[in-house]
Amino acid sequence: MKSYNKETKKKEFFLKKNFLFIAKSILKILFIKKILFLLIYKFQKFFSKINYKPLRGLVYDAVSEKQRLIELQTKKERLYIFSNDKNLSRDLFINNEFDLFKFKKVVEILKNQNLKTLYDIGANIGVTCIPAVKRGYFEYAHAVEPELKNFNLLNKNVNLNNLDERILTYNFALSNSDDSHLEMELSEDNSGDHRIRPFNPQITIHDENKRNITKVISKKFDTLFKNLNLKNDLVWIDAQGYEPVILDGAENLIKSKIPLVIEFWPYGLKRNKLWEKVDIFLKKYDYYIDLSERQINKTQINQKSLEELKNGWEEEKKNNHSLFTDLLLIKN
Repeated sequence: MKSYNKETKKKEFFLKKNFLFIAKSILKILFIKKILFLLIYKFQKFFSKINYKPLRGLVYDAVSEKQRLIELQTKKERLYIFSNDKNLSRDLFINNEFDLFKFKKVVEILKNQNLKTLYDIGANIGVTCIPAVKRGYFEYAHAVEPELKNFNLLNKNVNLNNLDERILTYNFALSNSDDSHLEMELSEDNSGDHRIRPFNPQITIHDENKRNITKVISKKFDTLFKNLNLKNDLVWIDAQGYEPVILDGAENLIKSKIPLVIEFWPYGLKRNKLWEKVDIFLKKYDYYIDLSERQINKTQINQKSLEELKNGWEEEKKNNHSLFTDLLLIKN
């Protein structure tokens, strides 16, 4: 996704005019929102079983006023999600399913490999590693999550799904050095958007400079994980534009030729002053597959293809969704 196209704007306009928006406006005017929310909260188990997205949005909002955590029951997993998370957790509750489209695409691409172990870097509360193991795509997972509240809930969800012996968790921020104290910017309403703060950031389109800061401890990928297996492993990194720094501490990972998925977010890379340097790490692989494209196109990595990858991105806008994609990197 490179631009805020007309179809996206039409969709956003429609969403603003949908049932949920209208219902909330009417309820506010009639002063019965509180009564309705109390009713929904009291019978939340009943309402949560109804798979109607506008209603599920109301259920989430009603329960979030009373509880810190909300329980989600999918077809195969149970999961606790944050009630103050108006992005990742809310979308997950409304859709009543994990967003595994790109994950399943990668598994299909690598179907000739005997995948057994997933390395989930930036694991959040387990939205990828838990269904990956629970549904049999992988036998084991290593889940790394630096933010403490996310990490505690990740452990709670792993235990809830009886996966303690199959998913190992690590409370570190992967970086290019061990045991450094890094500053992390905390998002108030999106548990998937906590980020390592760059030194003297020059751009803050999303008001990151106003965020609360916490300290996290760093580890190199190569320090934590030494027994890598080309035939059985997949590494998945979602670090909000910090991916090149992580790869700088993952020389053994790159040499192992294990398939790697990274988020490619121009704004995040530019904010971390890594937009020019990202080429260095991409060139250590031979091919990339853009997982946002409908067709599976295996593109050879060279200067020309990297220029094409980096060109055409519209400047990110405040109060709009982020423009990003995910890349599967393959090394011969």
